[in-house]
Amino acid sequence: MDTKEITKLLFTVQPHWHNNIGKPFKKVMLDGLSPAMFYCINVLSKSENDLTITELGKKLDMPKQQLTKITTKLVDSGFIERKTDNNDRRLILLHPTNKANNYIESFSKHIENYYIEMINSLSEKDRDNFGKSLKTILDVFEKLPKGENK
Repeated sequence: MDTKEITKLLFTVQPHWHNNIGKPFKKVMLDGLSPAMFYCINVLSKSENDLTITELGKKLDMPKQQLTKITTKLVDSGFIERKTDNNDRRLILLHPTNKANNYIESFSKHIENYYIEMINSLSEKDRDNFGKSLKTILDVFEKLPKGENK
């Protein structure tokens, strides 16, 4: 498939994705919590260790300047804490609070229920195709240039 045809498909898919995936995702979020803020607390909650802002930026493919603003809002909202690294006091580690962990758990249940209902409305064949398509999209996204290479 040529590049122009893929570009046309992206423009065609975008509003459908926004209406069926993006809007419901944002609707379930707390007022004042942006998707970027959610992604931050989600990564921190799932991480085995506390992360520096640089490590978090690499995981999210997000610039440090943007993350600094986001993490400040998350600290002010009680979702994360800044801690000093015991081995290197110059490093500031980001740690999710119980509020963040509880929020992620609750949000995940709500959005999962919505997605299950949406997916179950499809025929078995369409569900299978949708799942395979999502795996393919994820595989391709992981191969796209990140950060500075964009």
